[in-house]
Amino acid sequence: MLRGLISRVICLLLLYISIFTMSNRNLFAQGHSEVKGKVVDSVNNAPLSNVSITILRSKDSILINSTRTKEDGSFSIKSLSPGNYLLSVSHLQYTAYKTRISVTSAGSIPTLELIKLEKKSIKLEEVLVKSKKIAAITLKGDTLEFQADSFKVRENARVEDLLRQFPNFEVDKMGNITANGEKVKRVLLEGEEFFGDDPTLVTKNIRADIVEKIQLYDGDSEQTELGGNNFGKKEKTVNVTLKANKKNGYFGKMQITGGTPKIYDSQAMLNSFSSKRKLAGYGILSNNGITGLGWEDKTNFSNSEFGIDELDGGGGNFGGKGIPTVKTGGAHFDENFVDKKYYINANYKIADYNTRGFENSVSENIQPDNSFTRFSKEKFNTNNLRNKADLRIKMALDSVNTFNFFLEGLKSKNNVQSVFSDSSLRQSGIKMNESQRDIYLNGNGSSFNGFFVWNRKFSQESSISIRLSTSNARTEAERNLYAKNIFYNLSDEEDQLIKLNERRFNTKTTRQYGGKIAYTNQFGKSITLISEYDISSHQSDNTTEISNIDSTSTGVHNAIKYRLKQNTHKLRTSFEYSQARIQVKIAPGIELNQQDQEDFLDNNNLNRKFVNWYPNFETKYIFPRKNRLLFSYNGSTVQPNINQVQPMQINDDPLNVFVGNPSLKPAFKQSFNLNYRDYILMEDKTILLNGLYAVEQHSIVPKITTDSVGKSIYEFANLSDIQQKSFDTYLIYSFRLLPVDIKINSDIGYGFANTANYINDFLNENKVQRLNFSLKFSKRNPEKYDISILLNTKYNTITSSLDEKLNTKYWTYLIVPEFLFYPSKRYELSLNGTYDYQEPINIFSKKLERCIINFSTARSFFKHQNLIVKVSANDILNQNKGFSRFVNNNLIVENTYSSIGRNFSLGLIWEINKMGN
Repeated sequence: MLRGLISRVICLLLLYISIFTMSNRNLFAQGHSEVKGKVVDSVNNAPLSNVSITILRSKDSILINSTRTKEDGSFSIKSLSPGNYLLSVSHLQYTAYKTRISVTSAGSIPTLELIKLEKKSIKLEEVLVKSKKIAAITLKGDTLEFQADSFKVRENARVEDLLRQFPNFEVDKMGNITANGEKVKRVLLEGEEFFGDDPTLVTKNIRADIVEKIQLYDGDSEQTELGGNNFGKKEKTVNVTLKANKKNGYFGKMQITGGTPKIYDSQAMLNSFSSKRKLAGYGILSNNGITGLGWEDKTNFSNSEFGIDELDGGGGNFGGKGIPTVKTGGAHFDENFVDKKYYINANYKIADYNTRGFENSVSENIQPDNSFTRFSKEKFNTNNLRNKADLRIKMALDSVNTFNFFLEGLKSKNNVQSVFSDSSLRQSGIKMNESQRDIYLNGNGSSFNGFFVWNRKFSQESSISIRLSTSNARTEAERNLYAKNIFYNLSDEEDQLIKLNERRFNTKTTRQYGGKIAYTNQFGKSITLISEYDISSHQSDNTTEISNIDSTSTGVHNAIKYRLKQNTHKLRTSFEYSQARIQVKIAPGIELNQQDQEDFLDNNNLNRKFVNWYPNFETKYIFPRKNRLLFSYNGSTVQPNINQVQPMQINDDPLNVFVGNPSLKPAFKQSFNLNYRDYILMEDKTILLNGLYAVEQHSIVPKITTDSVGKSIYEFANLSDIQQKSFDTYLIYSFRLLPVDIKINSDIGYGFANTANYINDFLNENKVQRLNFSLKFSKRNPEKYDISILLNTKYNTITSSLDEKLNTKYWTYLIVPEFLFYPSKRYELSLNGTYDYQEPINIFSKKLERCIINFSTARSFFKHQNLIVKVSANDILNQNKGFSRFVNNNLIVENTYSSIGRNFSLGLIWEINKMGN
């Protein structure tokens, strides 16, 4: 109790410090000045309305405030503190006007003469250059362009530090980027991929002082760009462009960190750039759960098998489960040839991830008349080794023909050791079953993907694209399983004993070939027609053999050998109408799919044919101020996969047996999305409102039959009684409180989901509702401090038609304060924390609570500050215990698991920079 009390006191103290720090930064400052003026036409002195007035700080051109003139041409800007400013006056039909003003003391009102604007037609005969300074932010079509030198950052800052200075940009501590309320999915360097699927290698390693500009736009995804997919979705993309005189030279860093208990983090990266060529290499050896994982790698190698949970309390490192060891490295090469007509981009990455730890769980399995509780424990040690290489070649032979080649190879090897035990109790407290499973798995795999795309322009209005693709993959795995299962009757007596001591060999190969042809034609400036025909052939061969290791096993010899062939024909057409303010897109699609499955052992064939529909409609209206309203409708057929139709009959776990359902029919899902976006760049303000409603007919859902001793048979069935529905809406509003220069981000959302499954032939309908609200305050000065505090709360309700015991309501709370101070150019102090809390629920009476506090300090040495010494203390209170709660149909599960705890470390970082002249 004393330890818990101390933890709460420290967390409250941390919260108080954060609020006090912000309030102490002139939060309640008073006595600011006001600037007044009037704008008229220079010829007839007629007042000009709706003229843009902006105030920039002279020393760094940072926007302070903006407004527009009234009907009489007058304007007023308040809340100016003493200092020097640049007043900018602009109108589309008039020549821009700029002047400098000074506010000498609080409460003063600078006197401005009558501002007379000259029409641009009068100025056509003369050229007047008032400033060579390029505008900090420009809009070119749909691309926002930021001039890097116009935003002040600390010496040795990285791209992610620069992005934090941009209006409407947020970068979290893991490197994830949000721009104008939307997540950034791709980060490019000079318009090209840099190490492929790990964009943080750009944002965390490229120095800000060698960057010329950064662009933000809605670009094609990597698959769309490389694969010639005209119907691919757009993704928020950031492109980093280097200065012309900084494209020659080399830069990098080396880092060595060690600490207790047995914490280490070693990194090295070296980049060599020229105007046409980029070479880069890196290596990482770490077990602190922080470095070495990009956005994609985190999901690929996380040990979590549940993904995002309904009742997730967050937390943990490396996916939240286990103690990780990371060994990874890579090399990159790209070069332009012959006046950029030829381009080559090559990457190689090797990653070795090891995760070990434990996980304990308690689950309530709600049944119509036989509910029970299961307790389980697992110790695991997993290892994943991956080698990946890719090659991109682009050729532009002339102005009308371009060619793209893409080759990718992957080899992987994995090893899993798991010791698992569990027991189940009836509601009366009598045992249902006990089990123990030991699993040892060794597997390896390889894959190859390649495609060729030819694009030809016939004119400015029409073009054709032809794509040929192939892919091959092979996996082999050997698994040894020892399992012991004891079942008890209602008298608490042993009723049945099942032992498994068996070896399984599995081999799977897949081959796929495909071709696509697309034709695009533009009629005038407003209408575009795209037609696409796609044909593909897929074949997979699966062979599995299970044999008993000794005579004590009560399992049976089993073998599977089947081949699955799929042939698809897909036709899509898109009709797009675009004017200055409105865009309409209609894109229906149809797919013919034929499946032939041949069982070589039982001589059974399963032939199925599907007709899949893909209707699509989208309309967008763009307001004069560039704010946008979008409505879209998407429909898609959800085809049952082969594992749902006829899964492999493997006697892995007597408690859970899976059975196929050949009579499954496709489901059809429809979604309706309404989105409103408005961002006022110069005011650093964003409004994002989104609503999504989805409904699914004939949903494919689990059908579970559980007997009196806890054995469950799983199959899938079409849901005919109800339609599964979901609704999700959120409002994001962020703005800058100018008098005190504090950025405020607010987010309020509501979600509802109605799902169902079958339990012992009873329909189990679940309804989940979520109401969440978050508020984040942040204040930055790139030379002095970076302060933020996040407050988040959620209210959740869950109801089930199967048993009122499942119904629950609960709150969760999250507080995340972060402080970063720069006492001088050479010192850095960091203090951050996380406090999260989950209320007890009717099933689990224990609250979930933790407070994590981290501290670090760093100092740089030498003239160029290229040697940095850093001391860190993480999880000072030693409360980083992993936990989560989630609901899945008729299950309520609570997990606790191992994670990295309290540790202390000392690190040395050596910066290398020889860029430019």
